[in-house]
Amino acid sequence: MVENYREDPSFKPEYSYKDRETGEEASAPFPVAVFGVDSNKTFLGVGNVIGVVETSFGDNPVIELEDIEDGQKYTILGLESWWTHPVPEEVVEHMADGSLAVDSVRRYLDELRADEELSEAADNAWLEDQGIDPES
Repeated sequence: MVENYREDPSFKPEYSYKDRETGEEASAPFPVAVFGVDSNKTFLGVGNVIGVVETSFGDNPVIELEDIEDGQKYTILGLESWWTHPVPEEVVEHMADGSLAVDSVRRYLDELRADEELSEAADNAWLEDQGIDPES
Protein backbone atom coordinates (compact mmCIF):
# COMPACT_ATOMS: atom_id res chain seq x y z
CA MET A 1 0.00 0.00 0.00
CA VAL A 2 1.28 3.44 -0.88
CA GLU A 3 2.17 5.60 2.14
CA ASN A 4 1.26 8.83 0.39
CA TYR A 5 -0.94 8.62 -2.67
CA ARG A 6 0.67 11.81 -4.04
CA GLU A 7 3.70 9.55 -4.69
CA ASP A 8 1.69 6.91 -6.59
CA PRO A 9 2.85 6.83 -10.25
CA SER A 10 -0.78 7.06 -11.40
CA PHE A 11 -1.59 10.14 -9.24
CA LYS A 12 -3.07 13.06 -11.15
CA PRO A 13 -3.83 16.35 -9.36
CA GLU A 14 -7.25 16.55 -10.99
CA TYR A 15 -10.66 15.22 -10.09
CA SER A 16 -14.16 16.44 -10.82
CA TYR A 17 -17.22 15.69 -8.76
CA LYS A 18 -20.87 16.40 -9.52
CA ASP A 19 -23.46 16.17 -6.76
CA ARG A 20 -26.32 13.95 -7.94
CA GLU A 21 -28.98 15.88 -6.04
CA THR A 22 -27.96 19.49 -6.63
CA GLY A 23 -25.93 19.19 -9.82
CA GLU A 24 -23.21 21.30 -8.13
CA GLU A 25 -19.77 20.61 -9.57
CA ALA A 26 -16.39 20.79 -7.87
CA SER A 27 -12.86 20.31 -9.14
CA ALA A 28 -9.85 19.33 -7.07
CA PRO A 29 -8.87 20.65 -4.69
CA PHE A 30 -12.19 20.93 -2.85
CA PRO A 31 -13.19 20.41 0.81
CA VAL A 32 -14.91 17.27 2.07
CA ALA A 33 -16.04 15.83 5.40
CA VAL A 34 -14.46 12.38 5.83
CA PHE A 35 -15.68 9.41 7.84
CA GLY A 36 -14.21 5.94 8.17
CA VAL A 37 -15.90 2.97 6.57
CA ASP A 38 -15.60 1.12 9.88
CA SER A 39 -18.60 0.20 12.01
CA ASN A 40 -17.74 2.98 14.49
CA LYS A 41 -18.40 5.70 11.88
CA THR A 42 -15.02 7.21 12.73
CA PHE A 43 -14.94 10.93 11.91
CA LEU A 44 -11.58 11.77 10.36
CA GLY A 45 -12.19 15.49 9.91
CA VAL A 46 -12.43 17.89 7.03
CA GLY A 47 -9.89 17.49 4.26
CA ASN A 48 -9.49 18.16 0.57
CA VAL A 49 -9.89 15.97 -2.47
CA ILE A 50 -6.56 16.66 -4.16
CA GLY A 51 -6.63 14.37 -7.18
CA VAL A 52 -7.09 10.82 -8.36
CA VAL A 53 -5.16 7.53 -8.62
CA GLU A 54 -5.85 4.46 -10.70
CA THR A 55 -6.92 1.40 -8.70
CA SER A 56 -8.23 -2.03 -9.64
CA PHE A 57 -11.69 -0.51 -9.09
CA GLY A 58 -11.01 2.36 -11.53
CA ASP A 59 -10.05 5.95 -10.82
CA ASN A 60 -10.33 6.78 -7.15
CA PRO A 61 -10.25 10.20 -5.45
CA VAL A 62 -7.34 10.99 -3.15
CA ILE A 63 -8.20 12.92 0.01
CA GLU A 64 -5.61 14.73 2.10
CA LEU A 65 -6.29 15.18 5.83
CA GLU A 66 -4.32 16.61 8.72
CA ASP A 67 -4.04 14.21 11.64
CA ILE A 68 -5.53 15.51 14.88
CA GLU A 69 -2.72 13.95 16.96
CA ASP A 70 0.54 14.57 15.11
CA GLY A 71 -0.45 17.41 12.76
CA GLN A 72 1.00 15.55 9.74
CA LYS A 73 -0.88 15.32 6.46
CA TYR A 74 -2.03 11.89 5.31
CA THR A 75 -3.74 10.75 2.14
CA ILE A 76 -6.62 8.32 2.00
CA LEU A 77 -8.58 6.96 -0.94
CA GLY A 78 -12.25 7.52 -1.47
CA LEU A 79 -12.76 3.75 -1.30
CA GLU A 80 -11.13 3.71 2.15
CA SER A 81 -13.55 6.29 3.48
CA TRP A 82 -16.96 7.86 3.18
CA TRP A 83 -16.76 11.50 2.13
CA THR A 84 -19.25 14.20 1.33
CA HIS A 85 -19.11 17.54 -0.44
CA PRO A 86 -20.02 20.20 0.37
CA VAL A 87 -19.18 19.81 4.03
CA PRO A 88 -22.58 19.63 5.78
CA GLU A 89 -23.50 22.52 8.07
CA GLU A 90 -24.24 20.09 10.92
CA VAL A 91 -20.69 18.70 10.71
CA VAL A 92 -19.26 22.21 11.03
CA GLU A 93 -21.65 23.02 13.92
CA HIS A 94 -20.90 19.79 15.80
CA MET A 95 -17.16 20.23 15.32
CA ALA A 96 -17.42 23.78 16.65
CA ASP A 97 -19.43 22.83 19.74
CA GLY A 98 -17.25 19.80 20.46
CA SER A 99 -20.00 17.20 20.07
CA LEU A 100 -18.27 15.64 17.03
CA ALA A 101 -14.81 14.45 17.96
CA VAL A 102 -12.17 14.11 15.26
CA ASP A 103 -10.29 10.81 15.27
CA SER A 104 -6.73 10.19 14.17
CA VAL A 105 -6.46 9.51 10.45
CA ARG A 106 -3.01 7.98 11.04
CA ARG A 107 -4.40 5.45 13.52
CA TYR A 108 -7.35 4.74 11.20
CA LEU A 109 -4.98 4.04 8.29
CA ASP A 110 -2.77 1.84 10.51
CA GLU A 111 -5.82 -0.20 11.54
CA LEU A 112 -7.04 -0.39 7.94
CA ARG A 113 -3.65 -1.69 6.79
CA ALA A 114 -3.44 -4.20 9.65
CA ASP A 115 -6.92 -5.51 8.79
CA GLU A 116 -5.90 -5.77 5.12
CA GLU A 117 -2.75 -7.72 6.04
CA LEU A 118 -4.73 -10.09 8.30
CA SER A 119 -7.30 -10.65 5.57
CA GLU A 120 -4.59 -11.37 3.01
CA ALA A 121 -2.87 -13.80 5.39
CA ALA A 122 -6.17 -15.62 5.99
CA ASP A 123 -6.82 -15.79 2.23
CA ASN A 124 -3.33 -17.17 1.62
CA ALA A 125 -3.73 -19.76 4.39
CA TRP A 126 -7.01 -20.93 2.86
CA LEU A 127 -5.41 -21.21 -0.57
CA GLU A 128 -2.52 -23.22 0.88
CA ASP A 129 -4.99 -25.51 2.69
CA GLN A 130 -6.59 -26.14 -0.70
CA GLY A 131 -3.21 -26.99 -2.21
CA ILE A 132 -3.03 -23.76 -4.19
CA ASP A 133 0.10 -21.63 -4.27
CA PRO A 134 -0.97 -18.10 -3.21
CA GLU A 135 1.80 -16.64 -5.37
CA SER A 136 0.45 -18.21 -8.57
